[in-house]
Amino acid sequence: MYFMIKYIRVTAMIAVLGMAAIRLPIPIDIGSASAQELPRELALFSYPLPPVTEDDGAYVKGPIALIVAELMKGVNLPTRPLSVPVARLLVEVEAGQGIGFPLARNPAREPHFTWIVKLYADAFAFATLAPAPTVNSFDEARRLEAITVNNNSAPYNRLIAAGGFTNLDIANSEFNNALRLYAGITTAWFSVRSGFKPIAEANGLDSSRLGIGAPVHEIDVWLIGPTTLAPAMVDRIRKQFEALRASGEYNRIMAGVF
Repeated sequence: MYFMIKYIRVTAMIAVLGMAAIRLPIPIDIGSASAQELPRELALFSYPLPPVTEDDGAYVKGPIALIVAELMKGVNLPTRPLSVPVARLLVEVEAGQGIGFPLARNPAREPHFTWIVKLYADAFAFATLAPAPTVNSFDEARRLEAITVNNNSAPYNRLIAAGGFTNLDIANSEFNNALRLYAGITTAWFSVRSGFKPIAEANGLDSSRLGIGAPVHEIDVWLIGPTTLAPAMVDRIRKQFEALRASGEYNRIMAGVF
């Protein structure tokens, strides 16, 4: 539930019931704004997606979280990392409450966000549990009894766009997807290819039992902001990202991740 509160020189701000503090929206131009106009902190919304991000209770850690922390050095604002479900991340960022990662770019999401920097590339695939055969195409997947997929996620959007799927078993997290597959509740799991084994292992499951199919759709994964995000802030983050790559620090952080 959201409560709209008027604030001088800012059009609106949204507070999420139960959160520790109210955050200002961030459409201001940080290059010319006065101290009074700047947000007190910049919320960094993320969610656990091993191997690139991992939940550490109140916030997310991992290689992509480290990279985003480096990028924030160019913004010169205090940051507040928050671990939230991906559905809430999308709502918060679109409402101007902060920036978010890691988000796959797709047509359904395109007009709702500012796509700040591409963090890495991955692919969607299907995973099954031995001795079941691997699934290597959408056509094969349509014939399965059930496919578990995270609700309102980029993998879910891709299946809907592909069409013809009447066998979707909707879950509320990638960790639940893994548990449902191993419990025999579903036939296959659709997600990012790099995440299957780390997510299974994070649940204490034997990842050697997974049969991971061929990539069925390549994706780019981004750091996102609201459409109202100031161009000056976007430019600073992009320049910081370029410097991170040029220095070799990006490659050092990401070494061995995939």
